[in-house]
Amino acid sequence: MVRNLENPVPEIREQAVKDLVGVGEPAIEKLIPLLGSTSATTRQAASDVLLEIGEATVPYLLKVIDDPKADSIQGGQAAIIIGEFGEKVRPQSEDILVKHINDSRFGVRVNCISALGKIKSPKALPEFKKFLEAQFTEDNPEWEVIAIVVKSTGQIGRNDANEIIFKYISSDKTPKEIKKDFLTYIEGISTNQMRDDLIKFTRSVKWGTLEGMEQMSVITKTLGSMPKSDELIKLLLDIQKYYGFDDTFYPKIIFSLNQIGPEDQEIQTLIDKLEAEREKREKGNK
Repeated sequence: MVRNLENPVPEIREQAVKDLVGVGEPAIEKLIPLLGSTSATTRQAASDVLLEIGEATVPYLLKVIDDPKADSIQGGQAAIIIGEFGEKVRPQSEDILVKHINDSRFGVRVNCISALGKIKSPKALPEFKKFLEAQFTEDNPEWEVIAIVVKSTGQIGRNDANEIIFKYISSDKTPKEIKKDFLTYIEGISTNQMRDDLIKFTRSVKWGTLEGMEQMSVITKTLGSMPKSDELIKLLLDIQKYYGFDDTFYPKIIFSLNQIGPEDQEIQTLIDKLEAEREKREKGNK
């Protein structure tokens, strides 16, 4: 049955997955080596079985990650599966994953970082912050890894790295696309502190420049994930006044207001006023 996971015929692979899930735990040790297959299809098929078998696979996966003889592909795939299990496996897996944040095997390293975000591990945050601070002063930062670290930090949802994240977003050496990614990733850090930090940063952006408009397009949506405050509502209204009813911004402003207060009468009244004004302007332009 295990060999059938490597079969080029999809139907045979799918049946093998079902059969092996039925076997359960006794199949785990035979499946683990397939995580290092050079065939992405085979790796995925083995991963599907292990995920279906469930949490009983976690000790085996952690053993692979922690084994220096396991290559980057096998260890990395094991970390991917751990991440797919999510928060329920955090108590038993976060220590091993944190241990390999700086692993020399690239696949193990980046997939452990990613898994730590998916299991929402607070233990990872000091290491993430330390890495981001060290990379900020490098002449050739590891942008791919930095992006994964910030994404995972956003998934964990705590303020620990706010300051260094905004340093990257404000820095001229950070690529524009990565800045926009960061502004999306921080949606998960829905705290008063992140809200206030984001408001402060948004006020510093040059809204009228091309780069500023690109950032504001992302920021406007991200603001909707933050807790309500008077300053937040004022900022969104100021953005609307600045850009008017432009199709790039207006729908995102309405979306964010709805996200902040779907049942908040004050916010819903503001939305009604904006919609009425837009309708009036559209009629006037006909």
